[in-house]
Amino acid sequence: MKNKQKIVIFFLSFILIGIFLLGNFAEVNAATQCESSGGTCEIDPGDPTGTNQNPCPEGKEKSSESCDKSNWICCKA
Repeated sequence: MKNKQKIVIFFLSFILIGIFLLGNFAEVNAATQCESSGGTCEIDPGDPTGTNQNPCPEGKEKSSESCDKSNWICCKA
């Protein structure tokens, strides 16, 4: 392989890695519907006791906004 080809492959690899890292960064920092509306996303424990208790922390209620993850719920004050 010629040096010019090696340089081109190196820069293309560098660009692809950069795009991958930026894509992951954007996904992690994207606000969900829930967070944008002032809520917090909490793991949904389900209803193991069958008593239909509020799964949110004290002082918050379950809301219908999306958390963009399965088994997570939106809790708002």
